[in-house]
This record gives sequence, structure tokens and C-alpha cells, in this order.
Amino acid sequence: MVRQVEPLLWEVTLHSAHRPFDRVLLRPAVSDLAEWPVVQVRTDRLIDFWERDGEYLAHVGQWPERKRGDIQRLLDPARGVASTPQVTIVECKRAPSRFLRLIDLSCGLTVSVLKGRHPMRFMAGAGAIQIVVQVHKTQRDLLLQHCG
Repeated sequence: MVRQVEPLLWEVTLHSAHRPFDRVLLRPAVSDLAEWPVVQVRTDRLIDFWERDGEYLAHVGQWPERKRGDIQRLLDPARGVASTPQVTIVECKRAPSRFLRLIDLSCGLTVSVLKGRHPMRFMAGAGAIQIVVQVHKTQRDLLLQHCG
């Protein structure tokens, strides 16, 4: 669950058994909210489209202990507020020429993470069903259509 606590502050709920904290506080990474709005999305759908891009990031349990600890400290609300992940979403189309249509070049939807891929993976692994991310205003509707 995601809850807007203040105009520029969101709380993302993690699994109740996650320790030492069960929520994360996020502020926009980019201050221009007209250009880069904050949107609420389903974590599983976002991760699925992200992994299609070939940007595979191992699950948190496979990270080195130091990396896992660093990200956990970054997201711990007792230590402060983290930045929202920043993403883009694109829809690839088939090549227009007849020749190239013989080769399936369509790739469907893919999400790329510009900033915050480790925190995003951490929140997913900690049981966040929904998270907030920033996306360019021209891609907002496409992201909400497929991940909202």
C-alpha cells in the first residue's frame, strides 16, 4: 500500500514481517513534478516489464551483504527519507518494411530504471505490493495503463 503523507512525501508499506522496518518514506528524486510526476504502480508489473529490458538485477538475497546493508540503511525511515525511483517506459513496434517483418523485431513494453534500481528491487523483495516512481509526463499514461 502507498499513502501520501505530505504533498512531497509518500509512505510505501512493506510486508509486516520485514525487519527492522515495515515502511519506507520517499520524496521525489526530480523536483520538477510537472515534467516528472510521481505515480503509484503495482510492483510486480513494474518489475516484470523492467526485466524484459534485459536489465536483470539479482534478488536481494543474492546481493553481497555490504550492498544489502547499504540499501537497507538508505531506505530505513529512522535514518531519513529516500528518493523515488525514476523510470521510463517504451513500447517497441514492428519494423515497417516487408523484409524486416519476416523477422519479429517487436519487443512490446519495457521499463528502464534511470535511478533507484537497487531500492526498487529491495522494496519488491521486502513485500511492497505498490510503490511510487517518477516517470516523464509523456509516458505517465502508458505506465499507469500497464502498471497502475
